[in-house]
Amino acid sequence: MKNHSLLIVLCAATVAVTTGCAVGPDYQRPGTPMAESFKPTPDWKIADPVDDVAKGEWWKIYRDNELDALMAQVAPNNQNIATYVARVRQAQALASGAEAARYPSIGFTGQGGRTGSSGSGQVNISDGTLGTGRTVNSVNFQLGLNWDADVWGKLRRNVESKDAGYVASVADLENAKLSMQVQLAQSYFMIRTQDSLKVLLQNTTAQNKRSVDITRNAFEVGIKAR
Repeated sequence: MKNHSLLIVLCAATVAVTTGCAVGPDYQRPGTPMAESFKPTPDWKIADPVDDVAKGEWWKIYRDNELDALMAQVAPNNQNIATYVARVRQAQALASGAEAARYPSIGFTGQGGRTGSSGSGQVNISDGTLGTGRTVNSVNFQLGLNWDADVWGKLRRNVESKDAGYVASVADLENAKLSMQVQLAQSYFMIRTQDSLKVLLQNTTAQNKRSVDITRNAFEVGIKAR
């Protein structure tokens, strides 16, 4: 009975060692089954989003200098974007720290000191003279080496996680910029539309007033009936 229990323990330890060399499996994108009746167009392709890439100056197609000047102020003066920039810097620091943890680190410390004694009132037994004291200098240096071997893949998985977090934070920043730029463009064109409508109404009012004046003048000279 004792030998049987020992055999079970050894088998369990062997399985734990052989299966524990990697911390979790590699990420695999889940499959997307397609219906048999689906017939895509010839130019159809699987979406490949690149949210972490800058969207560029897309508003340049409108060729509006005033809009260009307003867009240049979005990123520096928007507090929401400043928050996303801070998150990107934090994620970048975490990714750099995770990568640095995979390599050996060397530490060097030094310490020095100096002590002295006056020796006043102390008599040397050999010759009967008073001692004058002495000064002692001490210097201490320490050199340390630290390295955590990534046997189980923990550090590697941590680097992958922090890198993915950094990419996600950059994507959030670029999407936030795009969202603010779109809101600015929409508001700008709405104001421009209202300004154009205002001018149109003013011109229409002026034309109607002129028409009234012409009709009144014609009535006063007897050309138009009441």
